[in-house]
Amino acid sequence: MKVIPIIGASPGNSFFTDQEVGHLLKTVFSQYTEAVVFIPDVPARDTYKALGYSEGEAKRKANMKGNNLKNRFNKMAQKLGLKHGSLSFVNWKDVSQGPSYLKAEADIDTLFEANKAFREASLGTTRGVLQNHDKERNWDELEVSQAVKYLLCELAFMSVAAEYLEADRVVYVYNKEWKVYQDLIRGVFDGAERGDQQFLLVESEKNMFSPVTYGSAWERIEKTKVIRAGYFPWLNRFIELENSFSGFMYEVFEEILKREGWTVDWVEKTGYGFIPDRLESKVYDVFCSTVWPTAERIDRLEFCESLFEVPCYLWRSSESDLIKSVAVKYGDIQDAYADEYLNDTRKIYVPQFSDALSHLHYVDTGKADATFAEPDHVEAYLRDYPEGNLTKIESVMVPCTNSFVVGKEEPELLECINKNIVQMKREGFIDTLLEKYDIAFL
Repeated sequence: MKVIPIIGASPGNSFFTDQEVGHLLKTVFSQYTEAVVFIPDVPARDTYKALGYSEGEAKRKANMKGNNLKNRFNKMAQKLGLKHGSLSFVNWKDVSQGPSYLKAEADIDTLFEANKAFREASLGTTRGVLQNHDKERNWDELEVSQAVKYLLCELAFMSVAAEYLEADRVVYVYNKEWKVYQDLIRGVFDGAERGDQQFLLVESEKNMFSPVTYGSAWERIEKTKVIRAGYFPWLNRFIELENSFSGFMYEVFEEILKREGWTVDWVEKTGYGFIPDRLESKVYDVFCSTVWPTAERIDRLEFCESLFEVPCYLWRSSESDLIKSVAVKYGDIQDAYADEYLNDTRKIYVPQFSDALSHLHYVDTGKADATFAEPDHVEAYLRDYPEGNLTKIESVMVPCTNSFVVGKEEPELLECINKNIVQMKREGFIDTLLEKYDIAFL
């Protein structure tokens, strides 16, 4: 599968200093062998016009800022010694004149006009951008409506980016959450999940772990009493609420924090396909949602003491006699088990940030013939979709441990977490939580 990361960079955005551009490139090229930079300089003219520039001034400013940004990326790529040709740039003129883009632009415009939730999210995002330019100014609807064209062009491009780059999937890389885009590719607005697109957050280097200051994550945790954590919402294991969290794994981790006298910095919501990359890049110290072992994860990560074990079965739709396709999330447990048990079967990729039950929905709605899941997941799915019809294939069952994971080179952190888990098991704390959250374990 050909996956290409696209680094989004806005002309005139003061975030993109030499330091941050270098950090973005180092992070991306630690995971990929090539990357594309998307600098939407022509669409940026709408933003500058909303800021009060004339047509000519907006064009000149957008071109100048776009060229400066392109030169900065090229300079840092050369400084980092990236292979010649491994970093390229989107040519907006080529994109914007293509029939696929023009159709995508029309589709996005139609969604904007017809879908209130998408329109409000787009306008809200745009208003936030304008307010960053002038926090004291009260931006009127006409100005926001002018500037939103920039955002809509970006979204239209991303919808055809995989086709444009001749890739199976593109991963949009940005330095902060881009909720309107993340919701769009998850199908929140129109129910259409866009499986050829993913989002990857690369945090600012200013907030990253610094090996110059600390020799290891453990040394930093010991000195600051702050541990950096990643997570992903996963049913009753890790529940994301409006302003807090809950769930089995969360409560276990909170107990460890209390016993060690630590506080936590919830750094990032991470799709399961990116956990090894994020721990190896030191984005966070521990991933706190439930993780099952795969060959790749065992090779690249350290699994903490198992909290409980569950059975994982192959499930098919009652309409599927033959299994010709399997629903998986890239890099997740279904992906690994498909390689092991269904290696001649076509994979249907579910969006990385879609909810924990989306692979089951793919099977139930005929988008794929089968997938892997534990019985608790299927029960939860059928509560949401009582008309669903999924059949368990008893002959394929894999026992799976549920654990936190840390990086390979953090033995002290691993030992500390394991020590606490063993103690909590002896005290009955783990059993109490398993009963509280009604988790069926082996």
